[in-house]
Amino acid sequence: MAVNDKRFTQVPPRATGDRIHMVHTAEVGFTGGPSSWNIGQMYTIEGNGGPTMMVHVHGVQGSNSAGSLSVHFSNADKYNEVVPIAGQDIKDSEGSVVATTTSDIKDVYIQANNIMGFDNPEYGMDVDITGSANVRFAEGLPQLDAWGKLRTSGATQLGDYVFGQEAILTDNFSPVQLDGGYVTYSNTRHSITVGVDHTVDPTNGFASSSSNQYHHYVAGSSHLYAATTLLNAPATTGNVRRWGLFDANNGFFFQLGTGGVNAADNTGLAVVVRSNIPEAAQKDTIIERSTWNGDKLDGTGDSQAVLDLGQANLWWIDIQWHGAGRVRFGTYIDGQRVVCHSYYHGNNYALAMSQSASLPVCYANATTASSGTNLYIESWSAAVWTESDIDLRVYGAPATYASTHTTVANGPSWQRLFALSPRELHANGEVNHTVYVPTSIKGYAFNVDTGVVSDAIIDVKMEVNSVEEGSSFVPVPGTNVDLDNSGTSYEFGKVILQDMFRGEYNNVLTDTFNNFQYGAVKNFPDDGGTVENTITSIDTSTPAQMVVSSRLNVREPMTVTFPKNAGGYVITGTDNASYNGNTYYVKPTSAVSAELYTDAALSNPVNGTTLGAATGGNIKGFQGSRVVWSFYAKARGEQTGTKTLMLIVNWKEIVQ
Repeated sequence: MAVNDKRFTQVPPRATGDRIHMVHTAEVGFTGGPSSWNIGQMYTIEGNGGPTMMVHVHGVQGSNSAGSLSVHFSNADKYNEVVPIAGQDIKDSEGSVVATTTSDIKDVYIQANNIMGFDNPEYGMDVDITGSANVRFAEGLPQLDAWGKLRTSGATQLGDYVFGQEAILTDNFSPVQLDGGYVTYSNTRHSITVGVDHTVDPTNGFASSSSNQYHHYVAGSSHLYAATTLLNAPATTGNVRRWGLFDANNGFFFQLGTGGVNAADNTGLAVVVRSNIPEAAQKDTIIERSTWNGDKLDGTGDSQAVLDLGQANLWWIDIQWHGAGRVRFGTYIDGQRVVCHSYYHGNNYALAMSQSASLPVCYANATTASSGTNLYIESWSAAVWTESDIDLRVYGAPATYASTHTTVANGPSWQRLFALSPRELHANGEVNHTVYVPTSIKGYAFNVDTGVVSDAIIDVKMEVNSVEEGSSFVPVPGTNVDLDNSGTSYEFGKVILQDMFRGEYNNVLTDTFNNFQYGAVKNFPDDGGTVENTITSIDTSTPAQMVVSSRLNVREPMTVTFPKNAGGYVITGTDNASYNGNTYYVKPTSAVSAELYTDAALSNPVNGTTLGAATGGNIKGFQGSRVVWSFYAKARGEQTGTKTLMLIVNWKEIVQ
């Protein structure tokens, strides 16, 4: 025990008197203070030959520019009787010098009646700033949501991503895999891995996996994220791994930086607030572990846990938002919820913390230097809730589209009527992540045979992302949806509705499309992620015709918004070097073939005669953000005459 351990005061004489356990605080004189002090935050005292100390400021006496700070020392500093000296710098959490210490430094012992634990007198009752005692239930501390409400079972789950089967990944995420980046699924571990093969490109490899859904933020309702991750070789440098709620523009996430977990600065373990507001001081506000105001997970916090990132750990983030609320980052230790850091935005900044809190679940991995090993993030599950019991469809604005009266030919072939697609961009140029919930589809069909009008028998079908070419989308007035009447479809999309009717059709869709994850239409994140096809052949015609081994995944040119999307598709690995490494654009000609062009306008065809034929290899690039719903019909041949059909599609738009 230290001779002058500041956790105690003593009955005289000081050297031998009995010790009385008291609450220690200190008054540290200062000059040249800031316009305001952040009460409750951590400050660093260092320099001038004195000790380096982290202190918790809980009060200011005098003026903000000169007076004394009421501070708590760390347990180690109290035990070892470490005290600041005159002339030291006082720095805020961003490392800026805000004041200088004076020689007026005093110990203050607060006399109090403490309710202590019977088995361990170190564990006293915790009383908050309002004088309220923290209480607990039989199985641990009560949990409060981001707005201070007691957590109950009243939350509404927005996204449920338990990777029990590979379809959870393929149906709900848009992976990006560049320069050795990979996103894979394990059938035995039931997990996804977002990693980089360092042997392909040790300094530019990139992989990410973003959920297709941007989870709608409800004002005044706590927004909660949770996910399980494992990071292999966390001490390895030269790599940045991120997980949380974020995209390329905005978000809230955990980050293991290029310095690895042992780095003491912002290249180590950190939490990050990302904003794409142009006036923001920086895009990513990186809060390194050493400055966290909660449990640092290094053995010094209340949990006394040293977290091993190389093991599976459960992480959570809850968000008040409203532009200026609090964000908490944490984990679970032995089943108990632990707060690592609370980020307070209100009363500190003149801008909102981000442009939006409606964000996707994302895992991202990027190499910056050779690591000598493949580094990855592994995850078993993720989920997002709004902590209110609410049907979010009530927030949607109703919208509709009624087709023209269209003559429908007899089958067996399907006839494409039209296609609807969420607009790629909002009017301000931002990517459109509105959620569209279909509510009903109606149809009216009649047959005219030698002047006699009767009900027609019609088959109808809806497909998502059919293989199509020549689409020219125009806005549907009064909506955030675009319409195409001119494109050619080769089908091979995902069939989400198929039915037959006679005369009148009325299908209420609210029971089928009843959630945002599977029951809503929304554009893809990250320009749709990367897609790839194996090339069977490229012929010598002009434009050169490419045939692939399976359904065509590459699509006609779309708007480029994702930072790593250079546009077009790159061909590699063919037996003709003239094609390899070059960027091309495609115009589908069947479900398994496309013409090749050198420009996004599809005006400069590839001269196959000049370049020659090719076989083998791959074509790879971003598929584009548009999700397209194509509507088809065919008439039954039992009826003669002319069959005419009109379809009416109704939906709700939840703009975000």
